[in-house]
Amino acid sequence: MKPVFGDYSRRQRDSNTYDFQMGGKIGYFLDSCGLSIVYEENRNDPEIAFNGKAENRIIRSWDRRFERMFKFREFLGEEDFQSVKREFLDCLSNENHTSSTFVKYIVARKP
Repeated sequence: MKPVFGDYSRRQRDSNTYDFQMGGKIGYFLDSCGLSIVYEENRNDPEIAFNGKAENRIIRSWDRRFERMFKFREFLGEEDFQSVKREFLDCLSNENHTSSTFVKYIVARKP
C-alpha cells in the first residue's frame, strides 16, 4: 500500500496541490519569511500519528475522510480506491499498527 500513497503524494506535490512533507520544511519557510520560531514540538495525535489499535470513533472518522478524498479516488480508480481504503482501515484496526509520523506543532512570531 505504501507505494500508492507515495505516488499520490509526489503527484500532489509536483502539481503544487499539496505537500504531505511540509512538516519537515515549515521551519525553513517561516525563517525565510522573517519569522522566529519560539516553540516547536513533534506530537502524537490520536487520529493521525499513533500506535496500536485505533478507537472505533477514529476508524469511523477515517472512513468518512476517505469518502471525501475525491482526487485520491480519481487517481486510483474506484476498485483500487476501495481496496486501499479497506486495507488502510484494517491496519488502523490492528493491535500491531505502528505510525512513523507525527504532527509538527510550531509557534512563530514576527521579530
